[in-house]
Amino acid sequence: MKRESWWNSGWGISIGTAVFSLLLTIVYDYAKSNPILSTISSILVRIWEWLILVLNFNIKLWWLLAAILIIVLIILYLIAASKETDLPSFLEYKEEKFANWKWSWSLNARSGKWNISELVAHCPKCDTHLVQDSSFYRLYFNCPRCGFTPNEYSTDDPKNVEAVIVDNIRRKFRD
Repeated sequence: MKRESWWNSGWGISIGTAVFSLLLTIVYDYAKSNPILSTISSILVRIWEWLILVLNFNIKLWWLLAAILIIVLIILYLIAASKETDLPSFLEYKEEKFANWKWSWSLNARSGKWNISELVAHCPKCDTHLVQDSSFYRLYFNCPRCGFTPNEYSTDDPKNVEAVIVDNIRRKFRD
């Protein structure tokens, strides 16, 4: 890859233009028998005069108080807005493997409290969401893809899994 020369780059053109303007001003001042860099000195004098004019401007006290109040209100608003967008770190904790298989869930805020919702068991063979069915006697899970059905004693109870998730959040994400 051929590299571009510095004078063809944006920086080179900008710096070259500034240097060329400075040299042109010196030549112009010398030709008119004016002091060297009179244009730059006149610009600096104008800036100084403008600064003195701004600093000597009469300001009413209520203008100053209103400006301070507006600045304080803006700062308070920005602080409040940043606290609302700071979400807790435990929201990234969305899945884990427990005793028999992997579980995933969502965390939602209701009434000012975080709740576990959409608690789903995953098939240990193909990672498909297991379908939960309960009868009068026991809780059944089966996989709609591969047909996996755990036996009665290897089934995790969703209430127990939820309790373990809440305990893990308390242990791992204490502030």
